[in-house]
Amino acid sequence: MPRTSSSPTPSEPSPPPYPRDALFRPDGPINPLFVDEMIRSLMRSLPHDPDEDEPARNRRMYAAMSAISGMYPRDEIEMMYCVGVVATFQAAMAGYRIGMNGATPNGENTRHIAAANASIRTFDTMLKGLERRQARPCAAPMGPNAWDDTDLERFANDWAERVRACSVPKSGGQEPHPTAPLPAPSPPPSDEPSASQAPEPDPPAPAWTAEMIADAEAEIATADPPPPPVEGVAPDGSIVVPDNPTPDQEAYMGARIIHNLRDRWADEIDSNEKPTIPRLRPGDRIP
Repeated sequence: MPRTSSSPTPSEPSPPPYPRDALFRPDGPINPLFVDEMIRSLMRSLPHDPDEDEPARNRRMYAAMSAISGMYPRDEIEMMYCVGVVATFQAAMAGYRIGMNGATPNGENTRHIAAANASIRTFDTMLKGLERRQARPCAAPMGPNAWDDTDLERFANDWAERVRACSVPKSGGQEPHPTAPLPAPSPPPSDEPSASQAPEPDPPAPAWTAEMIADAEAEIATADPPPPPVEGVAPDGSIVVPDNPTPDQEAYMGARIIHNLRDRWADEIDSNEKPTIPRLRPGDRIP
């Protein structure tokens, strides 16, 4: 009986989504402007060895771009994955080179080797993330694509205008729309007054009638009525101190005492004497 294996039968490899060299073509699957920027970012992150010659630097650049094209990115997200994968691989190789070239390994060497190991683990994680994403279908067309010629200067200026429009405050505390146009600039002030800037004449004073005056007086009397009379005050303004004075009576008696004694207190203060305050008992009369 033939032996059977529990391992799954390997499936046939799927064909590449596009020719390998199509990634860097002007009609490739990803906008060439985005591809150029990603390659520029990758080249700036590659290790620089001042002792190597120009052919070695060119070979490193070609190998990095070849690694990216070999991962077949289908859109911008996968392109960023590929650039990160190559950058972490180069970081690991630089760490291994620095850590292993010493004659006697020491603390610095082991630190660089540990950093290189961490970069390799990051490389593996990012590569698995790219593989999981590429296992799903991609809606972006693989090409050839007719990419428009984008005017980068105009593109940057347009976005600068839109962002600046968002930062202009609006009246009433309302937030401006992200694509709101900029407000029209105000003209510079002119020294010569124009017809629109001329001061307007004062409106004529209203002609008051007897009926209008009577209505105004009635409105004032209703809005600010006179204070109610204080209980216990005689017609001449005097008051007898009650046993349990009300707050209105206490305020009136205090004001009456100050009114009666302010001249004497002023003389006592001028002569450097302490003003005397009379002692009042229920039944005393305050003139």
